[in-house]
Amino acid sequence: MFFDFAVQYVADHPNVKPTIVITDEIVENFRKFVKDKEFDYKTSLQIALEKFEEQVKEDGSDTKFKSSIENLNALISSEKVDDFNESLEYIKRTIKREIVSSIAGERGVYENIILPTDKTVKRAIEIIQSKSEYSKMLSKGMKKAEL
Repeated sequence: MFFDFAVQYVADHPNVKPTIVITDEIVENFRKFVKDKEFDYKTSLQIALEKFEEQVKEDGSDTKFKSSIENLNALISSEKVDDFNESLEYIKRTIKREIVSSIAGERGVYENIILPTDKTVKRAIEIIQSKSEYSKMLSKGMKKAEL
């Protein structure tokens, strides 16, 4: 879904740059895209409920449990919305990665996403930009484990 959305997004927004910021509007467009594509997944609770439904049908008690099963299905649907909302940061990162990949390939992903957020790379840049710290490390001959 992420890849397909990114391809469509780039086609619809030909001037998009690898520095794109994923806004709430883009996330909502993704949510709509997923819904329009009728993407669905089953939670562990949903699988368990389906087994329960099969069992009550076999027992001939399906009418007795019908309203309870409908209520549980509604709760499961609500849980899926909550899952999406709780995963927003992951969703934003993945949308961005796929859009940047569509525009600039893997090199663009590294240049615009991975390297700017990598803690080790950030620390290395800080050291190199600090003449005193860099000189001190060179003169001491520090090893990787000492950093």
